[in-house]
Amino acid sequence: MGGGGRDARGIDEPPRDAKSLQLLTFNLLNNERELTPLLELVARELPDLLLFQECIESHATQLETGLGHHYPHRLWLPAPEYGMGFGIASRLPFALTGFWQYPGFEPFAARVTLALSHPFIPSSLFDVYCVQFISPTNEVRRVGPTALLRLREQQIGWVLDEIGRRKQPAVVAGDWNTTEGSDAYCQAAAQLIDGWREAGNGPGWSWPRRLNPYLDRSALPVLRLDYLMHTGRGFASGVTVTGMRVIRDGLGSDHCPLLAKIEIVKGKPTPSAGEIE
Repeated sequence: MGGGGRDARGIDEPPRDAKSLQLLTFNLLNNERELTPLLELVARELPDLLLFQECIESHATQLETGLGHHYPHRLWLPAPEYGMGFGIASRLPFALTGFWQYPGFEPFAARVTLALSHPFIPSSLFDVYCVQFISPTNEVRRVGPTALLRLREQQIGWVLDEIGRRKQPAVVAGDWNTTEGSDAYCQAAAQLIDGWREAGNGPGWSWPRRLNPYLDRSALPVLRLDYLMHTGRGFASGVTVTGMRVIRDGLGSDHCPLLAKIEIVKGKPTPSAGEIE
């Protein structure tokens, strides 16, 4: 599975009935700092699911303490040798069902699975991929620009293949490190629905929030690098995004968080055995 997937079995308990949930995704930036502004934002917005990229060990320590009261289900996956890592905090129980790292490079995806119980839809599994595909700035000196672009497309392709193999509703959210005009974006948009185009207003720019990532000088974002994409209604239960916004608060990162409202809906009817060719 793209250089090191691993599967976990089972989800201990079913979550509450879920017809909609709010998801926040945020590249924290791998610099050590106080995360009090982020915790205040979370307390104000109260998303159901938090996805963090570049979640280093010092971030995880603060978030473990600061989020524990409202988010009983938490997972920290720091990769200190790369100054990277993922963090996931949720009101709903989940299982880690996948983790991907290309050999010699930082991890680029982690998948968690929730067992959603919907009042109108039979209980179904729902996959959420927290992603940070390879950066064009840090690795171009190692592999060259062409190989770097191809590797990013490979990483996205592995995630898309997993979605196709598992055949259940999924959201892919995080720092994609690519713009809308790239082949990598078009590759993903050919299979998934861009939540911002579905429910966002304006250009959706999320980067750079700072003129220099490590200096406290704010800037107005001019690019979309952070995305939430999903599978739509292609399965027995489906996904639609009904609201999405970029949060411009000063949180110490060069990225802005995205906050999305996701509705769990009926998908395409599953064909009977006689209808399957």
